[in-house]
Amino acid sequence: MSLIIPEIFVNVIANVIANIFVWLFVASITLYLSSRNSQIRFLKFFGLTKRKKVRIYFSNLWDPIKTTGNKPWGSILSGREFEASQTLSRLFGSSPFSIPEIVRGFVDAFLIGRKCEVILEVSPMDDNFDKNNNLIVIGSTLKNRIRRYYKQKGCVHVIVDGEPSVTDEIDIHSNKLSDHFLVLLGERKDDEPKRSGEYELAIIEKIREQNRVIFFCLGRTGFGTRAATEYLARNWRDMWRTHQDRCFARCLWFPKQDSRNASVVDWEPIFYEDIHSEREC
Repeated sequence: MSLIIPEIFVNVIANVIANIFVWLFVASITLYLSSRNSQIRFLKFFGLTKRKKVRIYFSNLWDPIKTTGNKPWGSILSGREFEASQTLSRLFGSSPFSIPEIVRGFVDAFLIGRKCEVILEVSPMDDNFDKNNNLIVIGSTLKNRIRRYYKQKGCVHVIVDGEPSVTDEIDIHSNKLSDHFLVLLGERKDDEPKRSGEYELAIIEKIREQNRVIFFCLGRTGFGTRAATEYLARNWRDMWRTHQDRCFARCLWFPKQDSRNASVVDWEPIFYEDIHSEREC
């Protein structure tokens, strides 16, 4: 005896299947457009629309005064900044668009195309650094020569009070940075943004040179520097919505951390404040 399925059930099943395919198609198109728009924003924000290369310079803890022999230079990377390097590698090395893992491979292959070339180095001891590609400079002027170079040129918007210049005598073992910021450019020049209480201070800054973008991530301490780097990786979309392609500095106040308990980490600031300047370095 053959089973006869009423025509109404056939029509219902056909409609359900058709609706499923329609919704899958709509979802695919929506995902594609959303990912494509996010890709464009990402590339513009980090200056990668033309140059698919970013060089990341970390602080150099090597001390020429304490070296022995005739070694003219050396490289020592701090533990906090090594941890930050993993965050930046993930940001530029895989799809940074907060999409499900199941479609990440699809997006990498068809939407992002060739991944950005990322080069990790420590700061040199002189001004011989990459002056062609996009840069992310990690650490304050105390231990990062490139940050000192741009501070000396008058290109940075904000400093942690006490950051030395190129001409200052520098002892990397004594952290003389203050607990507040100092504005160097723009309408708020000489202003000192402050908050009451005890906080970890950090700065994220974006400046523009001819045909490239330079980011600075720094804090008063190693924790603050890593917190700034984590914040950049997690919140670049928000900074893009706020600033688009303009230069800016974002001052951050993070919860004070107990140095005896390294597992207590909060990468979201209690407050932040933006400083603007239209000047191109």
